[in-house]
Amino acid sequence: MSLLEGYHLGKEVLICRTPYQGAADYFGDRAHYFDPTYESLKENLQLMWDNRKKDSPYPLSDRKEFCIEFALESFAKRLHDKFLELNKA
Repeated sequence: MSLLEGYHLGKEVLICRTPYQGAADYFGDRAHYFDPTYESLKENLQLMWDNRKKDSPYPLSDRKEFCIEFALESFAKRLHDKFLELNKA
């Protein structure tokens, strides 16, 4: 399951802080982050587990709306609109 699919279903997202990980560009402050060490991964997984029953600052309806931006139809529409804009220039 991809990060977006899991997030769309209400799951939390855990992303490694590394220049090679592009997921942070999509999720920003919506995700949890860990340093690229085993200890950091372990600590953050434990923290997420311990807080799993707490309310998220992002309700499921907000998560679904956020994920729609990355759906194929939304992406294609943005590309189409951008091409039309560039064609006018």
